[in-house]
Amino acid sequence: MYNEKALSNLEYIFDDFVATMTYEKAQSISSRGDIKNYLKELFKDIKTINEDDIYLLTNNQSLRDLMLYYAITSKKLVKTNQKLFFSDLNKFLKEYKTNLIMNRDYIDDNDIENLLENEVKEDKEIVIKSLLNYTFNVVLFKANDEYMFEDLLSDANEVLVSCIYRYNKNDHKSFMNYLKFNLIKTINDKQRQYMNSEKLLSKKDCIDEDFEERLTSRFDNLRKVSELMNNANLSEMERKIIEYIYGLVDGVAHTHDETAIEFKSNPRGIEQIESRVLSRLRRNSK
Repeated sequence: MYNEKALSNLEYIFDDFVATMTYEKAQSISSRGDIKNYLKELFKDIKTINEDDIYLLTNNQSLRDLMLYYAITSKKLVKTNQKLFFSDLNKFLKEYKTNLIMNRDYIDDNDIENLLENEVKEDKEIVIKSLLNYTFNVVLFKANDEYMFEDLLSDANEVLVSCIYRYNKNDHKSFMNYLKFNLIKTINDKQRQYMNSEKLLSKKDCIDEDFEERLTSRFDNLRKVSELMNNANLSEMERKIIEYIYGLVDGVAHTHDETAIEFKSNPRGIEQIESRVLSRLRRNSK
């Protein structure tokens, strides 16, 4: 599906790349003839790019961010599998969302460009108010867990304000592309920090201790585990990965590295899928 030769060439180029991939840097790098051609070849005949696929293609974070930039600016719909739903949120957040819908101003992309071009504070505030509901929806669609939602929403709103005051039509070309890239990158970075800080990497933070014992003991109460997995609406790939990691099929547990080899992925992508699934299982085990 994805051109492996183009991916290999891109990974070779980015092997020693250590700088943070900002929107401006991605814009500059993607204009290079060789990289531009490799990106086009990599996603040739791909009409819709799923963000989860980007994370499984490579473990090079800078290259992932560049692919994200390409997906957004090439007008290919960047999708990801939703993990959190409105019903999972607390009462305060639900009321906040309702107020956003009731009080937002309806302006389109052209209106936004015109308002930001004037460099008038009041116009910028109009854009901020009109897009708060948009940032809420982006966080809702990308958040792995309800427990981090409020922090992610706060970060996203800061990104919105920052983008509005830093946006330059001549440099950035499209405000919504500029905003979307920075929102997704910020949310992804924050969630990786949660995982690395053991808040999500620790399975005791993802599922209750009793359920963890049942899961890691492989065949103990397998019926219950299967039921929870069915209720969590897992994709076929997510289910196979969890079954493989915990040995739910053959009784043999596997590491992230072993799972990555089996599914032709990388350990970080497998780790993120595991964390996402365990969060869903935790909710369904209550």
